[in-house]
Amino acid sequence: MQGLSLEETKNEIRRLDPWLDEQDEMGFRTAVVLLAAAFATGPDAERLVIFTGYPESFVSAISQRMRQCGLWTANEVSTDHWFNGDKWTLGLWMDSLVAEGRVVACRLEDGKWQYRVAQGTPPLPVA
Repeated sequence: MQGLSLEETKNEIRRLDPWLDEQDEMGFRTAVVLLAAAFATGPDAERLVIFTGYPESFVSAISQRMRQCGLWTANEVSTDHWFNGDKWTLGLWMDSLVAEGRVVACRLEDGKWQYRVAQGTPPLPVA
């Protein structure tokens, strides 16, 4: 999936969840940012803003949350838990909830991710 264009990224999100609405749904845009970071631009917020055309405040809030829990580093995006073989898992959607500030994640000693509901975390600004 490396080197996805913006339209290919959006099409993959539509394929994974046809119920998400690109025009009105923060969840759609959040998933686009996550896939773009993983398969197009890397986790650099400035490059993500340019690639997606989304507001800097929206992308920066996602970047901050993803870095805070370790799902993103300076140069890498953790995606191993998004797949079981070549099949998508719920990992992408759990990470989307982290990116939106609804859930927090931490990596356990065995390398698996643990998620819990975020307490008192403000929601992302509307894009």
